[in-house]
Amino acid sequence: MILSHIILGVTLIGFAIWLQWTERRGWPNESLDSEVDSHYFQRRMRWRRRVNLIFALCGVLILAANLAGPRFFVLAWMLVTAGLLAVVVMAGFDAIRTQRYMNAKIPEIRRRFLDGDSQQQDEDR
Repeated sequence: MILSHIILGVTLIGFAIWLQWTERRGWPNESLDSEVDSHYFQRRMRWRRRVNLIFALCGVLILAANLAGPRFFVLAWMLVTAGLLAVVVMAGFDAIRTQRYMNAKIPEIRRRFLDGDSQQQDEDR
């Protein structure tokens, strides 16, 4: 059981570090073309930093639960459960934020696509 806690705790901490590193470096095919993009990416980075911190804290709590007595063990696992539930709720809010961003981005994409079509028709003539 001790080894499983160590593996789980280190995995969560490593996952949080990897997510934060990837978020700072940027995901493939992301570009800041407009103000809508920069506002969305800024808010997303702030919220995901919090999620990554919660992941890391859950990993630390799991590791600490190994060393402490039974009362702290139960408390630590209750906090881990609450933290991971908070991550799920925050992921739902992130999905809503992404949906709003995509809805705001669609007119811009349409405009760019239609402008590209009109330029292509002008070149064909």
